[in-house]
Amino acid sequence: MGWAADYSDHQRRRGLTSGTVDKQTRAVRQFLDFTGDNLDAITTDDVEAFLATRRLAPRSRYWWLSCIHTFYRWAIRYGHATVDPTERIDRPRLPRNLPRPIATVDLAFALAGAPPMVRAVLSLMAYEGLRAQEVAGIERADVLDTSDPAMLYVMRGKGGKERAVPLHPDTVTSLRVLPMPRTGLLFDPRPWKVCHTVNDYLHSLGIDATGHQLRHWYGTECYRASHDLRLVQELMGHSSPSTTAIYTLLDMSAAVPVVNGLSASMARHPTAIEP
Repeated sequence: MGWAADYSDHQRRRGLTSGTVDKQTRAVRQFLDFTGDNLDAITTDDVEAFLATRRLAPRSRYWWLSCIHTFYRWAIRYGHATVDPTERIDRPRLPRNLPRPIATVDLAFALAGAPPMVRAVLSLMAYEGLRAQEVAGIERADVLDTSDPAMLYVMRGKGGKERAVPLHPDTVTSLRVLPMPRTGLLFDPRPWKVCHTVNDYLHSLGIDATGHQLRHWYGTECYRASHDLRLVQELMGHSSPSTTAIYTLLDMSAAVPVVNGLSASMARHPTAIEP
């Protein structure tokens, strides 16, 4: 079976989402294909050599190091290895990237002309704040479109977290138009497929945005309407309020009059000559 398969089974037993397990398993398999499967023979230099072949940006390098490190934590815990070769590798410092919400006019344009399946996915991302993996995991039983208020259970959130969000009227309409099956999944269960479908559609319209930027739009607009950080954190399924806090940086409505009121034009230097 190999270490990657054993690790995959362990991750599934932990209850991680299938998308997360599959992504990590592929990464571990690629790493071991490069280094060999004698875990204690793999050195820090071997890890660096593997990463060098991928020409990674800092954020991607951080992810790969974390993935390999987590794999080795499992291996050491269960006696398959004694040393983690990533321990002496410094993680890159990551910039605090601001959200990049899709422009509202672009979102409106995309929704207006989308075929039923794509429109439903766009609505779930923009009006419910769902990630691609969360869209891929929606089952008919998760959609409470006849309750008052209508609600959506997000049962396969990032990190295995669950949450409930109100269903926007446009989302309800879009889902009913599909139409929804009586039971089972509503969409392709592969998150990458959901992501590609949305991205390809947006790009076909000349819109320079991705599906995840619809989630950014959701977070930005929810905070702008509520100014309630805790509420937006729950709606988006963030573990930490610090993640949600970056959406507050996009609402500059209160800052505009403050900045516009700054002026040095009326100040007079003490050495200035009176007219």
